[in-house]
Formats: sequence, structure tokens, C-alpha cells
Amino acid sequence: MKILNIMLGTKKGGLEQVFVDYINAQLIGKHEVYGVCMKKCPYVKQVEELDVKLEKLTSRSIYNPLSVYKIFKIIKKINPDLIVLCGNRPVKMTISNPFKFLFKTKKPVLSIINNNHSYVKDVKYAVSVSTDIQAKVKSEGVEHSFYAPNTTKTEPFKAYDETKKPVVGVIGRLHKNKGFDVFLESVKILKDQGFDFKIVIAGDGPEKETLDQKAKDLGLFDDIEFMGWIDDKNKFYDKIDIFCLSSRVEPFGIVLLEAMTRTKAIVSTDCQGPLDVFENSTDGIVVEKENPQALALGLQKLLENPSLAKTLAENGYKKSVDEYSPERLSERLDEVFKQILQLKERNKE
Repeated sequence: MKILNIMLGTKKGGLEQVFVDYINAQLIGKHEVYGVCMKKCPYVKQVEELDVKLEKLTSRSIYNPLSVYKIFKIIKKINPDLIVLCGNRPVKMTISNPFKFLFKTKKPVLSIINNNHSYVKDVKYAVSVSTDIQAKVKSEGVEHSFYAPNTTKTEPFKAYDETKKPVVGVIGRLHKNKGFDVFLESVKILKDQGFDFKIVIAGDGPEKETLDQKAKDLGLFDDIEFMGWIDDKNKFYDKIDIFCLSSRVEPFGIVLLEAMTRTKAIVSTDCQGPLDVFENSTDGIVVEKENPQALALGLQKLLENPSLAKTLAENGYKKSVDEYSPERLSERLDEVFKQILQLKERNKE
């Protein structure tokens, strides 16, 4: 199948990573893959190293008629069997554009929905990264909605070391949504109870100064290793034993998969994405979000019981391989593509 993927993000974020992961999954499925992205996209080189024909844009404004026309022209030239739109802008520049009468392709268009703020006007086919988002998309009128969770590269299995002093870590953009303030409060609770463990925080963002001050106010600043922003995440994961996701909002959480495939024990808040990923107390511990006491109790279970931490880490690794590998995403997407083409054919009858 000839597939054209369009993504117009310019950051190293979840949207851009999904674009790369979907292209990789399509290549695994032996499809003929094309891409459209921004010239400033930080993953251009990574995508070009794959067997993908990539077109690059310099403007992503939905009000720029030249950019819209260029996208339409690319679609006409490639004439794909399926068009995959990643993010809101591609939707607004194609099927929901004021000039969509120029968008004459009769081929099916699939929109990837990776958060609860996605634009779905005129979207007929959508694939969502969580069941919660899938339900929301259906409620907003999308006729055919599918579920395909995110993926991450499978790493070699590493045995969990239950004999060493545990290291608890968090990673991500230092933003209120990530709940790092809640994490610090939970660490304070555990330290006051006499638990002995190390703390690592990796990331940067608008809350950095606020979090630094909070760590000082709680008397934790000197106990924390602040790694800042890192491009090589292995430098973070190689340091820790227990991964904590303290988010207030998390549509999916690729970091969970990254931690699972590196055999880390995990405590996560009960956001929509983690609830899809984990079976509580089997492959991770899930606690109430925005609740430092609950988060501290979840971490306490692993700190007190290294054998449990080892079991959860190993179960999580197995699940990451079985359910969230690039090969598993490829299988899921092939099934979605097959259903879309069948629906398209049925509508012709």
C-alpha cells in the first residue's frame, strides 16, 4: 500500500515522535511510505535515514494558500492509497480547509489523535492512542474510530537489581501538567519516614525555578541529582531503578513504555494513558493523581519490597515487548488500514 504521512510540528515532542513511530511501523509492514513535514522538524534526518521519500515545507500556517496548495500538489503527485494526518494542522490544511474543494482525492484520510484537544471537524477515520481519547472522538462525531497505542523501541532485557540502594527518577518537561511538585511532596513524606533512596530529575521547562525553590523549601535540594534536558535518555534510565510518572494529565505517556522496556519498576498516577497500559500491581502500581500521600504510598510499596519491584519490572518489560513494540504497532495499523479500505469499498456499493 502507498501511504502518505503529513505532520507539521517543529519540536521534539510527542506528536513528532508519533510521526516517526508510525512511519517506522508502516515500513515494517512493507508499505511504500512517503512523508510531509516541516523543514525545521528535528526528526528530519532520522526520517530521511529510513527508506522514505520526504517533502519539506517552510510554512505551516493554515492561512498560507501557497503552503496549502503545495500539500495538495504533493498529494496529487504521489496519489497515495491512504493519507495519514498527524496533528491538528494537517487536518485544517486538507480535509477541513476553506479551499478543500481543491482537495480532490477520493482516497481515505486517517487522522492520528494523540490528545484530548485534537481537531476532528470533517474527520471520518481516526486512530486514537488511548481508549479514553477514542471515546471522546466518537462523542464528537467521528464516524469510524480505532484504537492503536503508542510504541517504543525494544531494548535488551536487563535484570532488575534488588540488592542496591534504590534510585527513584522522573523525566519530562518541567510543566505543571507533569506533577513534579506532587512528586517532591511525596519524596518529602518518605524521607520524613526514614526511607533511604536516591532521587534523579531529568528535564527542563517553565517550572524549573519554581521546582528548584520547592525542593529547597522541602529540604530536598541537596539530595536530588538534577540532570537537566538530556537527548540520550539512556543516561537517565541507566541511573534509576524505580520510575515515577506523577502527571496530572497524560494522554498516553511514551515515557512509561521507555521505562518498561528498560526493566524499571513503575509507579504512575491514574491518568487516561497509564490506565490503558497497566494492570495495577501486576506490571506497575497506579495511584490517584494530584495526591502526594497516595504517590508516596505507591513508592513505599516498592522501597519496602525489592522483590515486588523486581517482579513488576520484569512483567512490565514482557508487556512492552508483547503489546507496545514497533512490530505490534505495525500489526495494529495494518488491521486499521484493512478495515478502512473495506469501509471505503462498502460505501461505493
